[in-house]
Amino acid sequence: MSDPDPSYDISVYNELSDRHIPSDTIRELITIVLQKFEFKSVEVSVSFVTEQEIHRLNSQHRSKDKPTDVLSFPMVHWQEPLTCDSLAQQPLEAFVSQDELVHPGEVSLGDIVLCLAVAGVNAHKIGHALGHETAFLIVHSVLHLLGHDHEHPADEKRMLIEQRKIMSFLKEHSGVMQKMELDFEPLESLGR
Repeated sequence: MSDPDPSYDISVYNELSDRHIPSDTIRELITIVLQKFEFKSVEVSVSFVTEQEIHRLNSQHRSKDKPTDVLSFPMVHWQEPLTCDSLAQQPLEAFVSQDELVHPGEVSLGDIVLCLAVAGVNAHKIGHALGHETAFLIVHSVLHLLGHDHEHPADEKRMLIEQRKIMSFLKEHSGVMQKMELDFEPLESLGR
């Protein structure tokens, strides 16, 4: 990594009155992902919300009248989507305009809003543990905050490549995936 002591401001908000959210594990996961991109200074927030709230946000921001598992609200307009090695090759300022930087070299990526109820249903359908699905959704959302999308086949391919790289790294080189599996309640306790 280019900076041995990066400054990451990762806020985790729990709007679920009946669920514990392992904030430290979420911060650790996002920190590892951001380190893969070699960020020096960055801000990001993650909010865990109810199914009703994510439904409202999905209707308001995407004109989709249904709940979803995760939404991403980027605060940066990237000149091109970042890859894991982008910032190793060029400085942050090569990918974003100066007026979008909080301070030189520092950027506020945006917000992630996640619904465990919908994520839990999806995890069950595909045979994942809730912790694994939550980690996947956070990685997916961070990529959206970094300019990736899946609106066109070429863009989707690029995003999937980055997503697979990061998930493989998390599984092989980090204990955070085991923490995610242990720290999240079993699917049965989600009341579904």
